[in-house]
Amino acid sequence: IFFINGTSTITEASQFMIDNRCSSVAIDSPDNFVGIVTKTDLTKFYWKNHLGKNKVSNHMSVNYFSAFNNDALYDVIKTMLGFGISRMIITDRKRKPLGIISTGNIFRTVLDMECIESTKKSLELGNYQEFWSRYGEFCAQPAEKVMSRGIITVRANEDLANACQIIIEKEINALGVEDSDGQLAGILGKRDVLLALASMH
Repeated sequence: IFFINGTSTITEASQFMIDNRCSSVAIDSPDNFVGIVTKTDLTKFYWKNHLGKNKVSNHMSVNYFSAFNNDALYDVIKTMLGFGISRMIITDRKRKPLGIISTGNIFRTVLDMECIESTKKSLELGNYQEFWSRYGEFCAQPAEKVMSRGIITVRANEDLANACQIIIEKEINALGVEDSDGQLAGILGKRDVLLALASMH
């Protein structure tokens, strides 16, 4: 658990979370634990307090990772772990975005009851080969079976505060960003919002 002083500013809290690659921090006063601030809280703060100050294009991530819809989940997970990223865009062979895979999608798939019971049974029997075979079957799935279908998008020239509102109200972690031709030009995630807050003085 990461702690910051209760007197820290929003800018300082945002920079702290970026530096430590964490999604939440505990707030500590000189006397006791006060509460927790999350990336979602700071995204909501931006929405409520910074309308008209920035465009999405100024803070979106232009470079993003993608995979084809029929790529094995194993390759998606390997890329996410290797580059320390939390999501990938899934496209067809013509590079048309079809959906998105996040760590949440992967965890929910792993926690599927059939998978849990199969793994538990394999371990109880001491049959590790069966366990790894099941794991292999899980990772061999095509990416499209695990992804969330469709990508909620905003235009690059949209106000950043309005984009934050969509993220909060839709309860998502990121938006696709379209250029003037309607093509996917980048991604706007909560971390990008933190970067915007951290740059304010």
